[in-house]
This record gives sequence, structure tokens and C-alpha cells, in this order.
Amino acid sequence: MFNLNLACRVLTIAIYCISGILLHIASILALETFPYEISLWKRYVDDTIVILMDAFLNDFTAHINVVHPAIRFKKEEDGRLAVLDTQMSRREDRLTFSVYRKPTHTDQYLQFCSSQPLRHKLGVIRMLAHWCATICKDRESWTQETQHLKKVLSVSGYTKKAWKVATGSRPRTRSSAPVSSGSASKGSVVIPYVGQVEIQPDSSPFPQ
Repeated sequence: MFNLNLACRVLTIAIYCISGILLHIASILALETFPYEISLWKRYVDDTIVILMDAFLNDFTAHINVVHPAIRFKKEEDGRLAVLDTQMSRREDRLTFSVYRKPTHTDQYLQFCSSQPLRHKLGVIRMLAHWCATICKDRESWTQETQHLKKVLSVSGYTKKAWKVATGSRPRTRSSAPVSSGSASKGSVVIPYVGQVEIQPDSSPFPQ
């Protein structure tokens, strides 16, 4: 029996692999045929970092774009270049790094008033704060990103206290006190909270 979902998945994987192979071959051809030296070439899927002299930048962009008609590269604009989730900005003689979001990013996260466990909600803050601390290396970009996160999270109902609890030192999950061999350890059962649920009389699963 023909499985349409499986066929679509296989076709998607095949297209992804073929496009990656074509991009890799085009990159090799462009690097081998370019007459000038390239200081750095790093590529991850369709994001590429290239370092070369400014005088050869336009020539290299035009050169690599004629290797294959379906592959087009764009150079940095206004001294900024976005690679994956990181935006690199050139300031005088140094590079600064900040978090990059696509123009279609909505800044919508898990609502704090939802019925999800509290650790999931605090995990959203921890993930975003870790993302900020990992990418933003200077104080200015870190401060701007932190202020942005607090603003967008407040729209989703996150309070200042939640940010403080999530970004503060996390307590140990297990007690360091030794357990005597004679006492049996007790387990725990966690039941998720699903909010207010109303059961209609006709839909009760129990017999009358």
C-alpha cells in the first residue's frame, strides 16, 4: 500500500541531500578557479563566512554566482553579516556579535499563564538567557539583548520575579545528606495540572 506521508518525507530528505551536494561542488569549483587568495572559507548548509581583501569582494561575488544558475550568494551589508543565529558587525578594527532574528520572527513564546509545568516556563527564560550569554560577548550587545528579552517575555506574562528565579543560581536537585541503609527511600508522583476542565453529563466515562 502506497504511503503518501512516507514518500513525501523521503523526497524531502533526497532534495535536501542533493542540494547540499550541489552547493558543496559549486563551492569547490568557485574556490579552485578564483585567481586570488581567500583567507577564510567556512560554510554550514547555506550560510558561509568568507574573508578576503576588499578589492576582490565584488569580483568573488560575481565569480561564485556564475558557477550554477540556481545558487546565489549575497555579501554583507552595512558592515553586518548574519550567520545562523549570530549577527556579526564590523566596528573599526574589531567584530562584535549579537543575536540575529529573521524579519519574520514573532517573539512569541510559551505563555506564562498556560497549564504547562512551571519548570517548562522557567526553562524558556533559561534557554534565552543562555543564548544571549553565549553569543553576546561585549557588555553593550548583552545589555540590549537582555532588555529585549525582558520586554517580549513580559508580553507573554513573564514577571521580573520569574526572570530572577530562572537566571539565578539553581538549587541542587538531590540532597547531599547520606541516607542510612536501614531507611527506605520514598518516591514521588507528579500529576500535571491541566487547568479547569468541565465534564458534561453525557460525556462521563463512568456508568450511571
